Amino acid sequence: MGVKAHVVVVGGGGGRSSSNSLMGVVVVVIVALLLLLLTSTASGFIFRTGKCRSFPSQSNFKPRQFDGVWYVVQMTNTATRCYSLTFRDNTVDFRKEVWGPGVGGLHHALSFTATTRTTNNDPSQITLTLPTGGFGEVALQVMETDYQTYALMAACKLALFGHIGAVIIAAREPQLPRETLDELRVSLSELEVDLENLSTVQHTDCLTGKGIILLQGSSMQ
Repeated sequence: MGVKAHVVVVGGGGGRSSSNSLMGVVVVVIVALLLLLLTSTASGFIFRTGKCRSFPSQSNFKPRQFDGVWYVVQMTNTATRCYSLTFRDNTVDFRKEVWGPGVGGLHHALSFTATTRTTNNDPSQITLTLPTGGFGEVALQVMETDYQTYALMAACKLALFGHIGAVIIAAREPQLPRETLDELRVSLSELEVDLENLSTVQHTDCLTGKGIILLQGSSMQ
């Protein structure tokens, strides 16, 4: 399986005097920064020693009912905003926005597509293959969902000397009713998830296409 990735810079632009070699260096730097953002605290993961933690899974999980857009309402330790996941047959489209002080202090939108496969013959346990091959695979588990309003998910990736993990509260709309959100947080607390590590993801004033750095990736046979 090969991997194809594109970097598109929208807006800004340089003068005609910029050399091709300089542009190449700029693109490489941008790609490196974007990939760093994907695995930093902006992406909402915390490093822990040991293996990935096991959580209860949604019983009798129905993947086709789960398909569609899910907005991330709260997530472990994230500075990301306007974060959504769109589940389709064998893929998940990620879209998020971050502030990137390393690239001129601009506001960036990142999007990429991961391919998926079922893990351990359990459709609620999903392995994501990211388009950035160096970061390998991420385990995603649907812990609880009603398919129409909310979903609790856990993500984990093995790392040197341990793993990086996150929990996600997601919704079909950018916000959840306060009562529902409180109930989900109680459920996480009962699973000994540290609620102080959860950050609220804002979905206001999201970028619509101007001045965006966009990372797109797709896997090909």
